[in-house]
Amino acid sequence: MFRWFESLIPVFPPVDGRMPPRKVLPFYLHYLRPVWPVLLATLIAGLLLALVEVAMFDYLGRIVDMVAEQPGADFFKRHANELGWMLFITVIARPILVGLHNLLVNQAIVPGLSNRSRWLMHNYVVRQSLSFFQNDFAGSVANRVMQTGTSLRESAVQMVDSLWYIVVYTGTALYLFAQADWRLMVPLILWLLAYAVIMVYFVPRAKERAWIASEARSKAMGRIVDGYTNIPTLKLFAHGGREQAYVAESIQELA
Repeated sequence: MFRWFESLIPVFPPVDGRMPPRKVLPFYLHYLRPVWPVLLATLIAGLLLALVEVAMFDYLGRIVDMVAEQPGADFFKRHANELGWMLFITVIARPILVGLHNLLVNQAIVPGLSNRSRWLMHNYVVRQSLSFFQNDFAGSVANRVMQTGTSLRESAVQMVDSLWYIVVYTGTALYLFAQADWRLMVPLILWLLAYAVIMVYFVPRAKERAWIASEARSKAMGRIVDGYTNIPTLKLFAHGGREQAYVAESIQELA
């Protein structure tokens, strides 16, 4: 079963050699469009799971109301159908949806999309001119290929998994609160507004710092790999202290 999920995204598709788009959204579509069935299945699984999670809270309230309104020895007999449905959703449907969702994310998207993106990026980079590789560290170029594949996958998973789950969960919760008493919506709406303000403030700053950290990581990786690649030359001619300081400088930028 695990192998089947792992094979949903082919890691080595045919390579066309076209340059990936420069803009963010077309860049994402370039790599995500071929795997849209898996992403759609993850969206549907996340939707159903979020609805089940909210339904469980609704069930708790309904059970309390039923017990308060019609207590008695025949309680289970009178509400057998409704309680049976609640039991099915809680004990059977929810574990199945959780398992399906985790399999799609962890067995299909995480390994498949990451390695597929790296394979396509590698095949594009390796076709560049000799001067392209001479003007940068080999380790730095390799790190960008590996890191971009991981970042693409992580952001895609966040969009189709966490953000989608939050949207569905919050929207359904607001609907249930509105049915009970509109004033119950106020704390959740205030929390959403505060969350939006925090995101507007911190995301651009996090983006800038992430770019700096990525460049520093690629630089450090490039210097270390370059040193290992040219280790015979370093052993014969380089000054050990200078080489150590050269690498330490790039690592310091990561701190």
